[in-house]
Amino acid sequence: MTTLRRAFIAAAAALCIAHVRSSAQPPVGPFGVSPPPRGGAAGAQAADPLSAESHFRLGVQYRADGDLGKSAEQFRAAAALRRSDPAAPLNLGIVCAEMGELDEAQEAFARVLEIDPGSLPALFNRGVIFMRQGKQAEAIASFEKALLLGGNSVPVHYNLAVCYEYANGVRYGPGFQAAKSAVHYRKVLDSQPDNAIARFNLGMVCLHGGDAAGAEQELRKAFELDPALADAAYQLGILMLRKKSYHSAVRYLREARGIDPSLAAAGPLADAHVGLGLFYLDNADFESAKKNFDEALSIDPSRTQALVHLGRAQRGLGDYPGAVRSFTTAMGADESLPLKGELAETYASWGGDLARGGAHADAAAKFEDALRLRPDDRESMKRLAALYRGPLGSPG
Repeated sequence: MTTLRRAFIAAAAALCIAHVRSSAQPPVGPFGVSPPPRGGAAGAQAADPLSAESHFRLGVQYRADGDLGKSAEQFRAAAALRRSDPAAPLNLGIVCAEMGELDEAQEAFARVLEIDPGSLPALFNRGVIFMRQGKQAEAIASFEKALLLGGNSVPVHYNLAVCYEYANGVRYGPGFQAAKSAVHYRKVLDSQPDNAIARFNLGMVCLHGGDAAGAEQELRKAFELDPALADAAYQLGILMLRKKSYHSAVRYLREARGIDPSLAAAGPLADAHVGLGLFYLDNADFESAKKNFDEALSIDPSRTQALVHLGRAQRGLGDYPGAVRSFTTAMGADESLPLKGELAETYASWGGDLARGGAHADAAAKFEDALRLRPDDRESMKRLAALYRGPLGSPG
């Protein structure tokens, strides 16, 4: 196995792929230190009591000790003494990248590529730095060249997938290359089918690329693989809400909120409960409807429409005082709401129940309340007149 092949394997093996929220991050080091420089003819040597190999080994040791500044000094010295060997500038680039000295790191990797244009670790690490700098086009060129030269690895495909998510510096921006990004995520998943982050990111690419069915499939798999992945649950909840699959929306949004309370899941969860409540209301399941409207209001008490729907469910259950309270509260919160008819209907239904129970005087009072709100309510007029002609008109 060649020195460069070993270096590439070390770099790829040490790669870390971070995930924060729904934004996959570029790989961050460590990227591995290559073996010592090869022997052979050296370039012009300065007056230095140490050999290039000694400086190199000191660079490796300082890096292992966590002293990146001294490590970089030693790799610079080794590179100056042996200008035709790529190992020292390669590792100088790696250490500089770890210190955040990205410009010097790029210069070092460029030097490696001057010596060996096919250096896979230099191409890979150069691409990573371009990603950190927000230069996706340059990163893509570097990673694609690594692929052409045989660097067909999970880290390269992952980074290409992330790069293709961007258009003009904006993730999922107009015109981003969803198809290319998806191809590379699927290459990652061919090797790592249980990679929940790659599945989540593929789901997001599908979602923003207009493939809602593909997004749902991948997001479900991601959440199955990692039930602690709050973002997957949240995005599934939003998808289900758009599909009006309110049961599923409530389930996923509730789980997302439980895993990570900082997620902005409260509003969508309230929406899902309202949607589910309306479904039950339309099907005359007033108890289930009331439960969901109550849930929505417990999450966001300012939702006046939820109060209106709650009043209708309460009226369906025969809880007329509760319905009047809900409608009145909603009207107080928003005077523009046309709720006089709802209140009149509530009083009329209340009066009808009271009349059937023999409470004729109370029934008459409710019909009168209904007529004050809606004077042209012929049914209430008719029933009130019947009460006064009948029970309320009888002696005693």
